[in-house]
Amino acid sequence: MPLHPSSIEQKIQQDRLDHIYQRSKAAIIAIFSAGSIYTFLLYRINPQPAILLWYAAFLIVLLARLILVYGYQRSTNTADNQKFWLNAYRFAILATGSLVGSLNLFFFPTDSLPDLLLAIIFPFGIVVGAVSMLVDFVSFSIYAATLMLPIVYQMLTVNDSAYINTGFLTCVLIVFFLKFSKQYNNTFISSLRLRYENTALLEKLEQEKKKLSNRLIRILNDSSNEIYVVDADSLVCLQVNRGAIENLGYSQEEFSSINLLDIFTGFDHASFCRQVGPLYDGNEEFILLQGKNRRKDGTTYPVEARLQLSTEDSPPIIVVTVQNISERHEWEQKLLYQANFDQLTGLRNRHTMQSCISQAFARAQRNLTKVVLLFIDLDNFKNINDSMGHNIGDIILQQTADRIRNLLRESDIPARTGGDEFTILLEDVRENVQAEVVARKLIEKFQQPFLAGGREIYSTISIGISIFPDDGVSPNELLKFADMAMYRAKEKGRNNFCFFSREMCRDSEKEMRIIIHLRNALEKGELTLFFQPKVDITDGRLVGAETLLRWHSPELGDIPPNVFIPLAEQM
Repeated sequence: MPLHPSSIEQKIQQDRLDHIYQRSKAAIIAIFSAGSIYTFLLYRINPQPAILLWYAAFLIVLLARLILVYGYQRSTNTADNQKFWLNAYRFAILATGSLVGSLNLFFFPTDSLPDLLLAIIFPFGIVVGAVSMLVDFVSFSIYAATLMLPIVYQMLTVNDSAYINTGFLTCVLIVFFLKFSKQYNNTFISSLRLRYENTALLEKLEQEKKKLSNRLIRILNDSSNEIYVVDADSLVCLQVNRGAIENLGYSQEEFSSINLLDIFTGFDHASFCRQVGPLYDGNEEFILLQGKNRRKDGTTYPVEARLQLSTEDSPPIIVVTVQNISERHEWEQKLLYQANFDQLTGLRNRHTMQSCISQAFARAQRNLTKVVLLFIDLDNFKNINDSMGHNIGDIILQQTADRIRNLLRESDIPARTGGDEFTILLEDVRENVQAEVVARKLIEKFQQPFLAGGREIYSTISIGISIFPDDGVSPNELLKFADMAMYRAKEKGRNNFCFFSREMCRDSEKEMRIIIHLRNALEKGELTLFFQPKVDITDGRLVGAETLLRWHSPELGDIPPNVFIPLAEQM
């Protein structure tokens, strides 16, 4: 399995940790040798017992580091405790660097230039060696700081320009070493990452290669379609997939003696050859045939076969891919349903309702009856949908459809024509009062609460009613007028019904004219402000003014505020 990016990073950290601990023994031996020689030389110059105590502590720290290295090498779960081992190593570096650096803090020679150079070279050499040994920048930073900063301190505190300059030079060297260590560490980690990424890529490519080599066979064999490889001359089945075996009921051994035409009925050998003739002529890469496949038990089912000729094989073969199209009719029926019915409520949709209205018109003309269209809108449904969520809204729409269905005759046709809009088509109506009876029953039914989400929700309905042929003679007209009547019912306070009247058309046209002129009234300067004074009746003193907006249109004349302000609020 190719390495995950997080696994690659973990392996990089593990390799870096292994690298650090593997080099620790050599580093400890080197420090021990250099420290012992330096201690001997320092003690010979300045034989103080404190130097011997320092040396003892030095040996203890190195021994502790050896024990740490030994413990890491013996540990079997270092990958699970990377943070512990890295922090332990950094602490050991801190202890070593602090101890070695303390030599120059407490025993710094200032009287002899050779001794001074030796005091500088000793920690300096350790830092130089650690640049490539320590592939942890934090550890190197600790080491460099603890080893070199005591020298810097001693140099800068001596009242001598040569010492001070040397101290500044040492600071520059520390910065240089830190920068070099940072680059070295980044290069080291980048090389490890590249190695693991390349390894992961190679593993992935190898897996893809194996997948590609087996994928086609597996896909063809596992395909639900039937696949036959037949001899191009005799049409005997040479190889079939699992789909053919399962669909037809023959065994693999039985297929070896079965001719393709024994399965693919409706063709004899001559007619089949005529159909596949374009393949042999090279005029077509493939051909499609429809017919029926015969199972072992004698039953048949409709299929569509795709035939391809391969002349690269010897003898030539025909690859036949057969698809059972029994479900196609079912899907066509489903698509027809989706095109004509609302998926949420199961009612007819707007398109189907318009077709039903047209057919109802024709029957009404023959029978000298009327057709009534009720346009229903749920009151305050938007607030319910927004506040309680679309799931609750869908439940209410479904319950609305159920209530409508349960109140209607079998010959009546309900439909969902919009978000919360429903229509009902009533046929064989002779008196308008029949429509009023249905409308009242609907309004009464919707006085009852909906039950959704474990709570009772109230939503009444407003109904607009239009009638053929009294109001309109086309489906669009009837829908439009019923919609117009529904909005008039809402204006009357909702939870009501209203029959369409020609006056509504005139009112609607008038409102539209007002809206058209109102859009440009401000630009044309037709709107005027009047200030009506407010007087205190006790003393006749003017206490304020009320601002009044008036509109005078050259085309429409003076429009009252109670007419144009509500329309402006709707724009």
